Amino acid sequence: MDGPDPVRPLVYRVGEFEVSVVSDGEFRLDGGAMYGMVPRVRWEPEDPPDDRNRVRLGLHCLLVRGPSFTALLETGIGRGWSPEWDDRYGILHPPSLVESLAAVGLRPEEVTHAVLSHLHFDHAGGLRHLPRARLVVQRGEAEAFRDPPAYHRGSYASHRPIPLEGALLLDGPGEPLPGITVRRTGGHTRDHQVVLLRSKGETLAFFGDLVPTVRHLPPLWTMAYDLVPMDVIDRKRDLLEEAAAEGWWAHLYHDRDPRPCRIGKDGKRFVAVRGVPGPGR
Repeated sequence: MDGPDPVRPLVYRVGEFEVSVVSDGEFRLDGGAMYGMVPRVRWEPEDPPDDRNRVRLGLHCLLVRGPSFTALLETGIGRGWSPEWDDRYGILHPPSLVESLAAVGLRPEEVTHAVLSHLHFDHAGGLRHLPRARLVVQRGEAEAFRDPPAYHRGSYASHRPIPLEGALLLDGPGEPLPGITVRRTGGHTRDHQVVLLRSKGETLAFFGDLVPTVRHLPPLWTMAYDLVPMDVIDRKRDLLEEAAAEGWWAHLYHDRDPRPCRIGKDGKRFVAVRGVPGPGR
């Protein structure tokens, strides 16, 4: 992977919160699907596909340690898929989520909450490895997992159950944990949400699949996987404008570089500047 060593998780601070980037390895998806209507000649030079036209994607979850919780933002793709599934999606471990948690001194059963942008398999697949984590997700996502729309049936992979019992189901924006707020964006899925970590004047935005990689910063660069591309464009533009105006940090889950970035503007173009908000332990 690009950037720092994923086996040794990156640790930094956002205000009072200690944040660790914990990798669940990588996987691959069709390049044309990842870039939707963007012509191949535009994306291929910076993201060359393999001989099956698949591009490499990171699985960089965020572990947030607060005074009353230990929350994971996304859970990775998980292990235990079939050999055919592993081959189709090019799933590679190590590191696994469990190994990356161990590298920051944490056992899976110590994770108290799993705050997910949505329930597609590459975001929710690791839930089965977190026996005590309470799922936090939009109510509509839980309903979509139980009865997936035809367009996203494969993405939800509902043939492999995830623990919905006891989940904290949200109906729109809210603050499910102190300092962690969510905003329902829709677009990628009907009830996709972004997660904002706020403390002592600093904000870190976890964009989920609204902005999966740094190459998807341009609002018009959407994916074929997006359920309502126009909603992705509008919500992405609004959030990036807010992020640039207020100096937010951003975490891009599928980027191969696990480091966060500051969102800024160069004229009308959104840009990302890599850095680290504050040193960790």
